[in-house]
Amino acid sequence: MTRLRPGVLILAALLCGCAKNPKLGTVAVDLYIHPESASSEDVMLQMAIRQKLEAEAMTAGHVQVRVVAMQAVLTGNVAKQEAKDRAQQIALSTSVRIDNDKPITADPANVRNLIKVGNQ
Repeated sequence: MTRLRPGVLILAALLCGCAKNPKLGTVAVDLYIHPESASSEDVMLQMAIRQKLEAEAMTAGHVQVRVVAMQAVLTGNVAKQEAKDRAQQIALSTSVRIDNDKPITADPANVRNLIKVGNQ
């Protein structure tokens, strides 16, 4: 029994040290990489479109975007048709340029707007 005490004390000390500190807070990253598209270009374009959608009052928090093989898919629920149209304009007009490379843009023929209007 006396041999177990040091082990139990060490285990208890380790477990106490691993306790979650509620004062530290958390960091959340919303990054989705589709299994078919681990392309860094898709990820960068998706993040750029998402940033612009979040900057617009009528689309912020209501519209989500996924980019796979340069195809942007918009989903979510908005109050007005104007917000749905604006989200599509944002997806079509967003481009990412790294150094002097060709700009990365969504394929205009493949921007799918699946946003629902009036279902908030």
